[in-house]
Amino acid sequence: MLTIRKILFPTDFSNASTAALGHAVMLADSFEAELTLLHVAADERHSLQAHFPELEKAADELQELAEEQLAEMTDTTRPRRLAVKRVVRLSQTPVEEIANYSREENFDLIVMGTHGRTGVAHLLMGSIAESLVRLAPCPVLTVREHMEKEEVAPYLKILVPVDFSPHAEKALKYGIALAMNFEASLNVLHVMDQPVQPSHYQLDDNFLMMMQPNLEARTHEALQQLMARLAPKDLEYETAYVFGRAYAEIVNYAASNDVDLIVLGTHGLSGLQQFLLGSTAAKVVRHAPCPVLTVKVKEKDFI
Repeated sequence: MLTIRKILFPTDFSNASTAALGHAVMLADSFEAELTLLHVAADERHSLQAHFPELEKAADELQELAEEQLAEMTDTTRPRRLAVKRVVRLSQTPVEEIANYSREENFDLIVMGTHGRTGVAHLLMGSIAESLVRLAPCPVLTVREHMEKEEVAPYLKILVPVDFSPHAEKALKYGIALAMNFEASLNVLHVMDQPVQPSHYQLDDNFLMMMQPNLEARTHEALQQLMARLAPKDLEYETAYVFGRAYAEIVNYAASNDVDLIVLGTHGLSGLQQFLLGSTAAKVVRHAPCPVLTVKVKEKDFI
């Protein structure tokens, strides 16, 4: 059973931030949850009072936009009024402030936009969304900025990548619950991760199959056993397994199968460990063609 009572929507009023608003509104309306719009002002050279009128005006416009989108989504002439709160906080560390506020107010879910930067720009500027995925005390839904405005509808095709770890199993529980709630189809994907090798090694899928001739059959059986243990009997789902680099195959599968939502477990790495090892979850958040819900084993659950 899903219980989402409080949703936090951090915004800096940018296009990337606003792109995620429709998803926050849709989820708040679907679960009759309270939606809080949070802006963290990071400049301490002026008083909060000097900033507040401008921020209050922007928050008013954002709230009006949320209510307009809610009216468009509901097929009724008198839609239920969305409960919206507006909060302004002052801090030089927006990520920590968002995480701390979420913890203080006991939010069930954070919805936020991401620029999807890569390369040098991403290295220099960092990503608030990716950092919040690691630090947040609850699940985080990230939405990439798109060039064209897209109408947001309930998720009808959900993808859950699994590696049979506790993190992936928890993500699968979320995927199953969301699929049941939205009457969506569920795709469960396992990527047989291949390390990058020099071309002269000539190691391909056929080589791996020769080394482990029963690999596909064992993977299929493991996926079926996992679903038999966690999924209700009336849930419709498909399982798939592919060879390749995990994050690339997840992104490609989502794009080629018109997936509406990816539910992904993350180990919650941070600091030097995150910098050195990288993160499949971070790369999927950065490149996915659809929203990504990231969950950690140790955090507040809304299931």
